[in-house]
Amino acid sequence: MNFSLTRRLCAEFVGTAFLLMAAVGSGIMGDRLSGGNVAIALLANSIATGACADQCRKWRIAVKTMAMPRRSAAAITSLSRTEPPG
Repeated sequence: MNFSLTRRLCAEFVGTAFLLMAAVGSGIMGDRLSGGNVAIALLANSIATGACADQCRKWRIAVKTMAMPRRSAAAITSLSRTEPPG
């Protein structure tokens, strides 16, 4: 797939902005919830950042699937077949 440079740059900008918001937001959240305990702040920050990264990964897979060219059911079935070993 070939997307225009403008479209790719816009996608990179939006993705980076979401990641930045998640990292900064989780840091603020961890700091406010920890009550001065650095270990709890780090744990909250790690959990929130990990959850955001997981959602971004799932979203990226869904977008790639939508962007795939349409194939017939027969072509998809033939691609998914595997031969038994031996």
